[in-house]
Parts: sequence; C-alpha cells; structure tokens
Amino acid sequence: MTGLQDKTQQANEQRFHRLAALWKLETELFSKVSKRVLHPAYQKIIGMGPSAIPLILKDLSENGPDDWFWALTAITDENPITKEIAGNMSAMTEAWLQWGKKAGYLSDCQNSSNSSSQS
Repeated sequence: MTGLQDKTQQANEQRFHRLAALWKLETELFSKVSKRVLHPAYQKIIGMGPSAIPLILKDLSENGPDDWFWALTAITDENPITKEIAGNMSAMTEAWLQWGKKAGYLSDCQNSSNSSSQS
C-alpha cells in the first residue's frame, strides 16, 4: 500500500469507529430495528460503501451480534441469512462472518462471533 492508501484507510477506519460509536450510543434503547437503521450515523456508514464491509464484519466478530445486517445487505447486495436462522442473532452473525471469510474480507485467523454474544 502507498502512503496515500494507508492514510485513506486510516481515515475510513476512524470515521467508521466514530459513526458506529455514535449510532450505538444514540440507538441503544431503540427496540425497533427500523428506527436504528434510519439513524443518520448508520446511513453514513452505508454511504461509505465497500470500505465499510471489513470494518462492520470486524465489529461483528469482536463485539458479537448487532443490527449490522441491514447495512451489509445494502452495501453488498448479498444476504447469507436463511429462513432457518432468521431471527437468531448469533446464527445470523455467524452467517455473515462466514460470508466475509469466503469473500476475502476476513482472514481465517480472525475469531468467529464472540462466545458471549446474545441470541
């Protein structure tokens, strides 16, 4: 990577972490997914496009289930969640992490979803 690519990647990571923290803080008490995903910070993360994919997957891997599925589907046009696992947050997270590994966004050395994840 060139110095410019490093700076761009670093800026994207900082922006993502800032927006994700704001989104989580301001929506943690929202029970409706639709309200959470319409939050401006979440929408800005979707607007980051493909550069957000590894960051979202890393967040899922390190912090367990969260409402990132909508963003991942919006950005990738993919949805590895089957009817059998729909609604099971841990299984849905694992499906996206497996997708991320197959698509080359996560290395095999990165952990699967946190064992303390909620269902």
